[in-house]
Amino acid sequence: MSYVEFLTPKDTTGMKGLLVLMVLISHLSARVSLFSNGLLGILFSACGYLAVSMFFFLSGYGIYQRYMQSREGYVNGFVKRRIIPYYAMCCVVILIYLVRDLALTGSTQWIVLLQSFLFGATIVDMGWYLQAQLLLYILVFLVLRFTGKNHIAWMAFCLVFYCIGCALAGLGSTWYEAVMCFALGMLFAKQKDAVFGWIRNKALLKFGAWLALFLVTLWFGNKTVLPEFLRIPVNMLSAMCFDMLLVMAAGYIRFSNPVSTFLGRYSFEIYTMQGMFLYGMRPVIQNDLMYMAAVTAGTILLSLAVHPVFEFTNKLVRKTAKVG
Repeated sequence: MSYVEFLTPKDTTGMKGLLVLMVLISHLSARVSLFSNGLLGILFSACGYLAVSMFFFLSGYGIYQRYMQSREGYVNGFVKRRIIPYYAMCCVVILIYLVRDLALTGSTQWIVLLQSFLFGATIVDMGWYLQAQLLLYILVFLVLRFTGKNHIAWMAFCLVFYCIGCALAGLGSTWYEAVMCFALGMLFAKQKDAVFGWIRNKALLKFGAWLALFLVTLWFGNKTVLPEFLRIPVNMLSAMCFDMLLVMAAGYIRFSNPVSTFLGRYSFEIYTMQGMFLYGMRPVIQNDLMYMAAVTAGTILLSLAVHPVFEFTNKLVRKTAKVG
């Protein structure tokens, strides 16, 4: 196998398309009876947190790579260029779900609606990821701004306390079992050249070893053999192993193709809009295959419809922040 350039923007777009498809598969598998048993069933169910772990990895990787290119200049503009536009798009998602609730039931959970703009609960289906990602942006900004060095160690330290805080607050493990991959992405960005060299040396043997470790941790992390307090760190390890496998694969294969690139362009919309159909279609369509097809088609069509709204919001907020 010949080695190719590592995690190019084109490839990461394609990878995001595959990842958001994995998230949709995971959410569908929880609502249909297909492949509900065995390792395949576990893999489908785990697709969600595994894909999210790679989203976090790519986010940490991209941020730290840009930081190393311009450092202080990047940090100075981080709030205007990254945090504010992202939060604005999250607000648009919340408003879309508020309209849905009001249209279908004439009311909404007003306390949860308020919390949707903060942290810990949201009216957005599967919207925990939006809140977690926003908090990671805030944390990495504080780390880059106020710690002179050892950014990655400081970020990992903050994420450990984030995990502890989520557990103490009674939030499900979904909120935190993949977040350490954000720091892992930062580490890979810093050690990019070393990673290149490591991947090229005995690649197949290393890939096989990581694959074996991934399958073992995936199995034990998603079965009731271990107590809950052990299964969560095992799941965290399986997420890191999964990211490691994708990183190794990215050095040799292309993730970009017409389908994955198309899905990648609309990954934010597909992730945030799928809840509209996952819950709404199940009472109407009982056949599993028809339900899966309807949810997939509906999600993609709605994503295409709302994309201009998110694009306009992003451009408007960035322009306003720049003028201000």
